[in-house]
Amino acid sequence: MVILKIGGARLHMLKLIGMLVMLGSALMVLDNVYKVGVVVDTLTTVNEGKVPVQAQLDLNGFIVQQTLKPNDANTQLGLLLVPLAGILFWVVVLLFGTMVYKYGGLILPVEEDIGARSKRRPGR
Repeated sequence: MVILKIGGARLHMLKLIGMLVMLGSALMVLDNVYKVGVVVDTLTTVNEGKVPVQAQLDLNGFIVQQTLKPNDANTQLGLLLVPLAGILFWVVVLLFGTMVYKYGGLILPVEEDIGARSKRRPGR
């Protein structure tokens, strides 16, 4: 276990890394929630007809024009998928950071006894 001593206090490096991963992923979840809100607000504005016909709106790198039928369900779902997938990804990273912080390390149960396997004869 790696321990860093700062001013008389002991700091466990894995707990620090877990805490930083948790903080960063929580901020990214909030960022993606904000992006979902921006997309929904913009699509609502376009669907209500408050935007001129030739106006272009940049949503997650896509250019949406009034001629693309933004009130189509497929277009709306396509524009929302990027931030929703980001939310799910960062929630998984947040859970991973929580595991590292809570347990102070990772134990991966990947173990196989190769010797026991090779002693068996095929077919038995």
